[in-house]
Amino acid sequence: MSAVASGHETQTLTFSISPVVSPVLDVGGQDTTVLSPVPSPSEVQNALNAFGTIAAAGGVTATAGGTNQVVVTFGANGNVPNI
Repeated sequence: MSAVASGHETQTLTFSISPVVSPVLDVGGQDTTVLSPVPSPSEVQNALNAFGTIAAAGGVTATAGGTNQVVVTFGANGNVPNI
């Protein structure tokens, strides 16, 4: 799910704990480092901001969403590809 509010897009990422996996996030065909099965918002934020293209476009902030969810807000204005 994504939404554009005040020009900054948000995307809600939901992680499943069954089966136990070590997820990676796909960013434009490149993968993040392996994350915890249900990563913390700071783990997701750090993994995404490690990409130069994301950091150069204003980076992201991540906050806790619902159960097993992380809400990512992009610093860049406008629509961005889904993670």
